[in-house]
Amino acid sequence: MSLTSFISDKNFQELRDKFKTVFPRPQIQLAGEMFAPPLTDSHSLVGQAFDYILRFTLEHRHKLKIKS
Repeated sequence: MSLTSFISDKNFQELRDKFKTVFPRPQIQLAGEMFAPPLTDSHSLVGQAFDYILRFTLEHRHKLKIKS
């Protein structure tokens, strides 16, 4: 189960509210042209790839901290 689907579950309103207070969304003002436009329409797949590479990198760097 993804974090997004977990948090969007109706039974977790309190958790969702806590996330909003602990992790406020930044107010970003975009100006100018995009330097590197996306080369794909598969934004979800690209995000998932970044999630996996981050997970693998953390596991590799912290092998002794992970319990199997």
